[in-house]
Amino acid sequence: MYNDFWINNVLIPLSGIFWIATYLLIIKRGFQDRTYGMPLAALCANFSWEILFGFIYPDMYPMNIVNQAWCIMDVLIVYQYLKYGLTDYPKNLSIKWHIPVFIISFFIAFVFVFFMYHDL
Repeated sequence: MYNDFWINNVLIPLSGIFWIATYLLIIKRGFQDRTYGMPLAALCANFSWEILFGFIYPDMYPMNIVNQAWCIMDVLIVYQYLKYGLTDYPKNLSIKWHIPVFIISFFIAFVFVFFMYHDL
C-alpha cells in the first residue's frame, strides 16, 4: 500500500521541520508585534495534542521528537498569549479573568483531545 520508509524518514521529518519553522515565525512575529500569533482555541488544542503525544502517549520515533519540539514552542506562544493577550481582551470583562479563561480553555481542549484519542 505505502512505503513506511518514506513516511517515517522523509514525510514526517519534513512536516516537522516546516511546522517548526511556522512556529518559530509565529513566535518571532509575536515578540516583534507584542501580541500572540495563534487564536486561543487553536493554541489550547495544539498544546494539549503535543503534551499528550509528546509525553503522555509518546508517538513513534521520529514523531515523538517533533511533538516535543512543538510543545516547547507552544510554551512560548502560551507565554505570549498570557503576556500580550490582554490587549485583545473584551473591555466588558474584568482582566482578572484572563488567566482563568486560558486555564479553563486549556482544560476543555485537553479533555476533548484526550477522549477523542481514546474514542477514535
